[in-house]
Amino acid sequence: MNKKHSIVINSTLWWLICTIVASLSAVTSHAGIYRCVDANGRPAFSNTPCPDTAIKGNSPAHQLWREMRTLVSKGRSISQQLNADAQSILTCNRKSAAFGKQLDDVESRLSRLSPVTHKALFKAMDYLRACAQCRVAATNDCKKANTQLNEQMNVLLMNR
Repeated sequence: MNKKHSIVINSTLWWLICTIVASLSAVTSHAGIYRCVDANGRPAFSNTPCPDTAIKGNSPAHQLWREMRTLVSKGRSISQQLNADAQSILTCNRKSAAFGKQLDDVESRLSRLSPVTHKALFKAMDYLRACAQCRVAATNDCKKANTQLNEQMNVLLMNR
């Protein structure tokens, strides 16, 4: 084997190794420990987010958390319906505008909370704004909003 072929094989192998390492680190980076409360009111720890029913409370933060959790699903649905045809784009833009108005209402209530105590809710709102946009990368923003809401869930559960 000559030197030129050796360099091509080594660089290809290098990129393959880098890709594998990057993909493995991306998979493990979303792992977390969640503190939930079981049916008897005792703390329970899990590597999956607590069910929505575990978030009890009527504080403004609790109410916003539940509403924003629903909006993540709605935003994801809007962005996933986008196709390359004109009708799909027009429909997406119309639904996205209506979604934005819903977010305006939520954001006005969110502005009354402390951005220090509820930092994850504020970050989730930023990602929600991008979540229902009519672009391919919007589903990633929906995932990021969901991650921030999972972080806020832990705060809400700790303050019970």
